[in-house]
Amino acid sequence: VILAGFTLAFNSGYINGCCLSGVLQIKRTGVSTAAITGAYTNAGLAIANANYAAFHANARMILSFMGGAALSGFINPRPVPNRITPRYGPTFLVGSALLILASILATTQPDGRAFLYVAAMANGLQNAVSSAFTANLIRSSHMSGISSDIGMIFGQMLGGNLQNLWRFVVLSGLASSFLIGGIVSYGAVTRFKSTALSFSAVLFLFIAVAEISFTAYQEHVSFIAVSEISFTAYQEHVSLFKAASGQWEWGNNDDGPPTMRYLKQLFRRHNVDGSGYVNEDEFREILIEAGVTNITEIGLRAVFRSISAGGKQGVSMQALIGLVACDGEEECMIVFDDDDDDDDDSFFEFFARALI
Repeated sequence: VILAGFTLAFNSGYINGCCLSGVLQIKRTGVSTAAITGAYTNAGLAIANANYAAFHANARMILSFMGGAALSGFINPRPVPNRITPRYGPTFLVGSALLILASILATTQPDGRAFLYVAAMANGLQNAVSSAFTANLIRSSHMSGISSDIGMIFGQMLGGNLQNLWRFVVLSGLASSFLIGGIVSYGAVTRFKSTALSFSAVLFLFIAVAEISFTAYQEHVSFIAVSEISFTAYQEHVSLFKAASGQWEWGNNDDGPPTMRYLKQLFRRHNVDGSGYVNEDEFREILIEAGVTNITEIGLRAVFRSISAGGKQGVSMQALIGLVACDGEEECMIVFDDDDDDDDDSFFEFFARALI
């Protein structure tokens, strides 16, 4: 984990160095894409000076960084701290695509700022990933907070408090990695120009492949399961991401998606023995009445076994609610809970069987 943090910090420093060097722009005016503290200040100064062109440029940089972070949150809306989940692989794939696009834009539009905004999105995405994984303890693209913590802990150490020594070492490593990334970026960007950004895209792609491979090994997912996902996407005319993420459509409910209250009512209605659990037949009836479509008997059994500890007790109301995500108006959609610790049915195998 620490090595991954150092790698991401190096990558962020590298991207920032490529953009800040000015080599990629005809006007030779470099712009930071890793930390947007300066962009906020510059935006404020631009407003004060009535320089609205500068304000718009800085505002777009801020929104680009935030947009990359938003992409990370959209792909992985329920991150589990200190646990690698199947959502991180697709996130880094998106980051790789952003950096490839930034490299292309830097080549085709060297007099513009579009590639800077896309690079800022990639940095925002990466920073959000590291923040989500470490529960906001590490931010790989922003050195202000890290530098502040290093100084604070160093002062504590001078005062005789060595409790945070290990954290001091880790934070110093992150800052050093970011610095080294900037050093390496100058040599790369002066020699390879816009192609230098594609090196970071390759790194993101490598991380994505490594994460997907780790998940496949950890969850015992074979390449056959991956092929099933692809076939499911083709057969059901949905995207690969939707096929792999475990989302079903509500199709039999004329009133639209059910509410959380309605799902609880369905559970209480079918829990006829009052045990707090429903068996497989009752579980099937709940899903049908709720309006779930595109699920077969094989898929139903896979879902039932996954959330009922092998089907020994049945499905509780809590387990049923764990399958749904509701918006602010409590309209709900079934989503597989990939936090499940049951290794008998992997996340990918579950959904591939559920729809085929």
